[in-house]
This record gives sequence, structure tokens and C-alpha cells, in this order.
Amino acid sequence: MFNYATPATSEVYGSKLQFTLTAAQNEGAGGDVNDPYPYLNIGAATNVTGLSVSDYTYYMNATVITPGREPGVKVTWVDSAAGKIYLNRPINDSNAGNFYLVLDRPRNLIGLKCREEINGVRNRVQVYPTRLSIGNAGSYATVKLVKSPIFQTKTPVNGTFNTTYSVADALNIGAIAKPSQLNNANITNKDYLEAVTSTYGYFRGFYDGDSTNIITVFGLLQKDASGNYFFNAEEKTSVSLLIFGNFLRAGEFYEPNPTSIDAGAFTPSDTPLTALSAISISDEQRTPIPGTGQQITTLFTPATSGEQFELQQFFDYNKDYLSFPLTNDIETLFILASESNLYNSGATATDMSAAITWEEQ
Repeated sequence: MFNYATPATSEVYGSKLQFTLTAAQNEGAGGDVNDPYPYLNIGAATNVTGLSVSDYTYYMNATVITPGREPGVKVTWVDSAAGKIYLNRPINDSNAGNFYLVLDRPRNLIGLKCREEINGVRNRVQVYPTRLSIGNAGSYATVKLVKSPIFQTKTPVNGTFNTTYSVADALNIGAIAKPSQLNNANITNKDYLEAVTSTYGYFRGFYDGDSTNIITVFGLLQKDASGNYFFNAEEKTSVSLLIFGNFLRAGEFYEPNPTSIDAGAFTPSDTPLTALSAISISDEQRTPIPGTGQQITTLFTPATSGEQFELQQFFDYNKDYLSFPLTNDIETLFILASESNLYNSGATATDMSAAITWEEQ
């Protein structure tokens, strides 16, 4: 059995933001002839909670609560320069008043990462988390266990990556999530990446044969040694995907907090728990890219409490575990905390701590 506990408490602030919009700032029905996709102009709205955001990819995958409480509304695209967040579905564009964004930007409490080798031998150990303890010295909070979430690479980029692909001549990238080459003639900034580097982000796209329903396609943009660009969608689909337009790079952020949300300068590292353990402890403090990873379970902790959770029902033989499989994709497990209250930079943060126990077989 192995155990790791957080050496200090982590401050968690509310993840709900409030904006007051006029009806003119609500183009949620997609009726703007110059921009036909449903959007909200929050850059022109009143930012009630006051969290300062310049890179709007911070809002990606946030849940939008409208005055009419329309269900299932998410942020799926952004335009930082124009102050717009785009929605996954149309909403009533006559609504004005208070709109809320519930961010998908949790605080990292613990990160476990499988090692590639143990004393020079390939790691073939299977790791089974068995128990999680959570200490909460503040408000009611949510804790999620997410397996192998994706974090942005530390690759520097030059400007923006724009293409001339349109809906009419979109690039077919297939359905099996393999790298697809972009035509250099369709790329306006070939110096966006250095050779043999990559960065995560988004293209707009649609399923083959359904160009009226525009979706967001997340994946990895890569540049090879010959200067060619490739895009690899993260998820496999049953129908081929086509992408078009400009690439939207996923930003690097911290969770909501009154100091800074910009995590571009942070470089993560990890340290083996012991010489013979199959696990390294990650010091990653950036929030994962929203919507990535496999969410194993969601747990809830009451205000001012200490809770213990048995994890065998999620991680056990013939269920789930962590490993370094033959695919060479290093598996991780992150314990992520968030608080659903309205963000308030002047409020006292919820101090949280965690400890996790696991078996290695």
C-alpha cells in the first residue's frame, strides 16, 4: 500500500461568474447576419463578479445559465478580440439581465502519474486507488477524479494559425483520430510552430454530410521536421469529421483566484514517490483543458468537514486502474476541486486538503 497527502491546504474560490447583458448583447438565436452562430457579447456586458479574463478560452466548456433557465447551454467557441462567447445551441435572444457562467476550471489537489521505468525496467505495474480523504475548512465543494486529463504543451507559438479552409472546402480528417495533413497553400502563417513541436486547441467543424450543424473539434496541431502541419482530433467518431477556419489555441490557466489566472509561465514536473513505487507525484497546478480526460466519479464534501471515500468500486480488477500501457500513453489521475458559489475575490477561500491511498500490483 502507498499513500500521499497534500503538504499544505489549497485555496478554492467560487467558480460561477455573473454578467448582466442587455437584449442587444444577446445574439443567442444566431440572428446576426454578419456572424450567424449563437453568441453572447460578454465583453460589452457588465462583469458583476469582476474576474479579469483576456484570453476567452478560459470560458471553454463553461455551463451557461440564462435568465430563462434554458437547459444544456455550453460555451463551445470564443472570440477574445470581439468579446464573444459562442454557444452549442440557440437560446431566446430576447432575454436580458443576469447570465451566469459556471466554469470548468477546477483546482488541482493531487496529481498521480505513472512512471515509465522503475530502476531502469519498463513499468508494467497496475495501480489501484483504494481510499480518498478530503478535508474541507470552508464551503460546500465538489471533488472530481479525472483519469488522464490533457494539459497544454509548453511549446511557444508565433502569432495565430489561420487557414483559408471554409465550410465549402473543409478538410476531411477522417473518423479514427489520426494525424491529417493540412495543405500548406491553405495556411497563412507557416511559422506558427517550430519544427517537431505541437500545441492543443480547436477548429470549427462538422460531421460529413451535415455542414449545417457546426461543432467544435478539439485536438493536437503538430509541425513535422519538413515543415508540414498536421491536426489530430482527440476523439474517434463514427462519421468522418471536416474542419475549417482558424485554429483556436487552448490557453494555460489557473483556477479562479484573486491573484492571477495566467499559468503560461508555470512548468510542471513530477517526482517518484519512492524508488520502487510505480507512481510519481505531479506538481501540476494548471487546470486541465476543459472536457478532457475520463471522469471516474464526482464526490461532494459538506462545508467544514472531513470525509473518507472508498474507491474500490471504481478501481479494481476488471474495472479501472492506472498503468503505463503498451500504447506508451502515460496514465494519470488528478483529484480536482471546485466550489459552485459565485466568485468573489474578497471572500474567504475554501481551504481544502486531500490524501489518497493505492495498491500496486
